[in-house]
Amino acid sequence: DYIPVYTDYPENIVNDKIDISCSVTSFNDKRIIDLMSQPNLRLFSFDELSNVEIQGSTINSLSLRNTTLSPKIIPKHTYFNKPQTPILTVSTNAVLVCRSDMDNDIVYEITESIISHKSLIVNSNPIFRIINENFNTSELRFPIHPGVQMYLDRAKPSFLEKYAEVMALLLTITVLLFGLITSIGNWQKLRKKDRIDIYYQKVLDLDKVINNTSSSEELIKIEKELLNIRDEAFKLLINEKLSADESFNIFLRIMESCIQKTHTNR
Repeated sequence: DYIPVYTDYPENIVNDKIDISCSVTSFNDKRIIDLMSQPNLRLFSFDELSNVEIQGSTINSLSLRNTTLSPKIIPKHTYFNKPQTPILTVSTNAVLVCRSDMDNDIVYEITESIISHKSLIVNSNPIFRIINENFNTSELRFPIHPGVQMYLDRAKPSFLEKYAEVMALLLTITVLLFGLITSIGNWQKLRKKDRIDIYYQKVLDLDKVINNTSSSEELIKIEKELLNIRDEAFKLLINEKLSADESFNIFLRIMESCIQKTHTNR
């Protein structure tokens, strides 16, 4: 049977009225050390140490329900000649809290100052050796201040730095694709020009024949050939194998001139 007594922190010590003192503090708190110097005081262990190894201790169940808690062993003779055997207790992370509306830059500077002056802080109390900026923020049960997050992310590469190689590769591929597309376009233009040149030559050859003949039958035959050549050229134009550019317009003007000659010479 027990009667809980809630006292102020300085009064939470074993005395004539309090038989058991429960504290959440650092293991090297001066008050704990002073208490342990008394001959009739001893530490209670939550459970057998062997139970921790098989995940069957009371501390394991506490840790399972509260992820910020974990088993902690106080070694033998930590306080003078106490404890006589290792003690199983529970530990939790110490945290520094502030208002959520506190300026991000101020929180950043405070965090930076704590980390950079850790050695001085440890000299005042060895418990502060646990200060560590490398921790898993996802395990916290409260939001981390944006100013602290800014400090933790200070060494992370920027978006451009992080993806510089990928972006360079994409840019290289883009340039190569653009060059390839340009080359294909130029090649297609050259092929179209070569095709229209063939039709130029066909019309010019027939134009020579027109200039050297006066036979009506021959001229009618040549006109049909010219019309066939024109129809063939238009089919290629529709199939995008010829371009409707100035070269094609020149071809049409030469074609019309030759057809007009066949009529004139008859």
